[in-house]
Amino acid sequence: MLLAYCNSTLMNRKSGRKGVKLRRNRLQTPDGKILESKHLHDYVEHRDANGNLYFLDGGLDYARCSAHGDENYMQEWDDDPHPEKTEIQLWFDLMKECD
Repeated sequence: MLLAYCNSTLMNRKSGRKGVKLRRNRLQTPDGKILESKHLHDYVEHRDANGNLYFLDGGLDYARCSAHGDENYMQEWDDDPHPEKTEIQLWFDLMKECD
């Protein structure tokens, strides 16, 4: 089952590491749409150009998502060595360059 694969892949990524938490829970569909679940039970979905339904749920509390095999998971964890910058951080960087 695709959903079971997604849950086991995401949650086992950090198995054995206590206190590790998701900072962002996102996935990108093949047509470039980025889905982000921001809070508990925040279910988001998108029907891609290929006809598949992609969804993401759980915010930062749990990860539940579709798993067709052609999506790009973009989760950020608080212990990632080089976490991606958030939109807010990018905005502040841009403002610093304007000074």
